[in-house]
Amino acid sequence: MVKNLNIKESFFKNVKLNYQPVINSTGYLTFNGKKFSKSKSIGVFGSDILEKDVGDISKWRFYLLRRRPETKDADFNVDEFLTLVETDLVACLGNFVNRTLKFLSKKKIVISEVLKELDLSLDEYKDELLFIESIKESYNEYLEVMEQISIRRGFEALFKLCKIGNKYLQDLQVNKEKMILGYSLVVLVGYCLVPFLPKQALEIFEQALVENTEFPATFEIIKLSREHKNISPIFSHFTEEQKETLLSFKPVSD
Repeated sequence: MVKNLNIKESFFKNVKLNYQPVINSTGYLTFNGKKFSKSKSIGVFGSDILEKDVGDISKWRFYLLRRRPETKDADFNVDEFLTLVETDLVACLGNFVNRTLKFLSKKKIVISEVLKELDLSLDEYKDELLFIESIKESYNEYLEVMEQISIRRGFEALFKLCKIGNKYLQDLQVNKEKMILGYSLVVLVGYCLVPFLPKQALEIFEQALVENTEFPATFEIIKLSREHKNISPIFSHFTEEQKETLLSFKPVSD
């Protein structure tokens, strides 16, 4: 365990990954059903992103990787882009991370202290055991597809983890103290996010007080001994102005 880690400067340098030379190819990406064309103003290009306010880079990385033409051609659809950012990036992933960490911060919960009284062998914790097993299953799926460089399926496995987390939190209306197990999933989600959105992964690690830089082989319950502070949303919504700008790029029907 690395203590007092400055994550921004050293996290990725210390992450232990076994890189292998692999050739990976993709199909073509179209824009709202049409071929990209600078001369015909079909598509969004680098100059457009630099000159106009069309949302932060995390939204673009998210959607382009989510629609990556891995096994066949794919389409960049503006309406779908706007929708998936709201439903998946903000409402699913962002909500799970923020909701969990804000609860722990508000209640001033020290996870290591609460875990001392948590005996998962008791019948009353059978839901927690199912929660842990479902996480392990989805994480193994994530590792398998990422090993195959299947980015889209990797994203699907990541969001499956977030959905498991959101459902678990939703079911804790009576005993929210069990939300401490959600913290360990937040950290795992941060690791899974590293290949896709590294900047936002670092923000999760900073807010979650992550100290271990080694990519986990499996899901583990983390016994954090400090309180969470200064929790803020990792992802933001599109503004109305940004939505209007993006919609203006939609090609006119023939």
